[in-house]
Amino acid sequence: MNPMIDYHRRQAFPGYIQDDEFKNEREKAEHVLESILDTIPDGMSVKSEIEAGNPARTIIRFADDNDVDHIVIGSHGKQGVARYLLGSVAEKVVRRSAVPVTVVRPSE
Repeated sequence: MNPMIDYHRRQAFPGYIQDDEFKNEREKAEHVLESILDTIPDGMSVKSEIEAGNPARTIIRFADDNDVDHIVIGSHGKQGVARYLLGSVAEKVVRRSAVPVTVVRPSE
């Protein structure tokens, strides 16, 4: 999870603190993981983790620290100027990972 905090959010919500954002993002992540884990076939082993920080760096660090042998990552499929301006977590992971990476794009 990569909670973004900026000046405007703090101005719009008096009393807003960074811990609020992490709590909200963690709760959303837990909900998503629970719904996905319910679809995993019996007999398949899956480990999930929720980490905070720069997404690409955190994914690569996690893979290095946990002896991961393959990374599967989703991509929004942005192209052209949008991809250049916004950057791509998937692209950074592919370029920097020491292990193979499979990028899954959304189906149309």
